[in-house]
Amino acid sequence: MSFIIIISVAYVIGAMPLDRWFIASSTSIYVVNPRGFIFVIIIDIFKGMIATLIALFVVGWWGAYIAAIIVVLGSMYSIFLGFQGGKGIAVAAGALFIISPFLILIGIFIYIFSLLLTRYLFFSTLFTVISLLGLGIIMAVHFSVWIVIFCLGCLVLFHLKPSWKIHPRWKNPFR
Repeated sequence: MSFIIIISVAYVIGAMPLDRWFIASSTSIYVVNPRGFIFVIIIDIFKGMIATLIALFVVGWWGAYIAAIIVVLGSMYSIFLGFQGGKGIAVAAGALFIISPFLILIGIFIYIFSLLLTRYLFFSTLFTVISLLGLGIIMAVHFSVWIVIFCLGCLVLFHLKPSWKIHPRWKNPFR
């Protein structure tokens, strides 16, 4: 019974558009100033952290693993927005910060470094997710942690799939 409640709470936390302006932080960079963009990212990170922490305290680690995946699914497919939503990257980062904080800190460093190097949000995200999948194999203490990392990485990559076909240079805000 508590697993069902945790799954429901995690989905609602992920699906709730707390950042009223934009559900996706990657699209908000085109519309708001940098301060608003950072605010949207912080809200999304905290959504992932809160859902995972609630599940960790109520059910334990297995509940936290399931809640991490469900909160990202809620962010990507929000019932409040007609099953549309963001890419789930910041929410996944917040959930992984609770599950594997050292790995996500390395991921943040990889993301910033690749963003400065390529200046493309898409390529930086793609490179970071693939790097975290590889590092997760090496650094994950438990097999279940690696399964969560793999599931979150696959969800993010699957949701990035429409951007794989064409990514025009003029749409990049950092060029």
